[in-house]
Amino acid sequence: MTKKVRARMAVEEVKLLREALGLTQVQFAELLGIGDNTPSRWETGKHPISRNLCLMMLLLRDVPGVYQYLAALAPKAGRWRGAA
Repeated sequence: MTKKVRARMAVEEVKLLREALGLTQVQFAELLGIGDNTPSRWETGKHPISRNLCLMMLLLRDVPGVYQYLAALAPKAGRWRGAA
């Protein structure tokens, strides 16, 4: 029997993840392929987080190597790849 995973993150968890990765809100947005202002809207509770992006953030938090993989794919990652 497989364990059901909660595919939601609290507002506080999003900010903690971003800060743990050592990224600004703009860098975090670039990593996730979303608008520059979206992380700010999430962190203040002004915008809901889609299930797919919650899953991506859970992977970033829980699976070793996912950050490095996504950072290598992010278009502007060369400017901030040293984070995390």
